[in-house]
Amino acid sequence: MSSASARSARRRSPADLDHLDGVASRADLAALGIDADLIDPQLAADRWQRVGSAIVPHNGPLSRRQRELVALFNCGPRSVFTSFTAAE
Repeated sequence: MSSASARSARRRSPADLDHLDGVASRADLAALGIDADLIDPQLAADRWQRVGSAIVPHNGPLSRRQRELVALFNCGPRSVFTSFTAAE
C-alpha cells in the first residue's frame, strides 16, 4: 500500500468527534488523520471555523455545548467548569 493510500485509509471524519460536538484542536484532527492539507482549505473557504485554538467543522452558530467546549480548549488542559455549569 502506498503512503498516500495508507493516509487516506486512516483519514477519518470530524464526525468521529461527536463526543465533543465536533469541537477539536488541530492535534485532535491530526490524530484522526485529518491534516493541514484538509483543514486549511476548509477554514479558508469558510466551511469550518476557527475559534481561538479550537476548530469547529461547520460555519453556523455554535450551540451552547460547543461554546462551552471552545472555552475549555482555549483555557488550557487544567480548565474546568464550576458552579451551575458543572452541575448540569
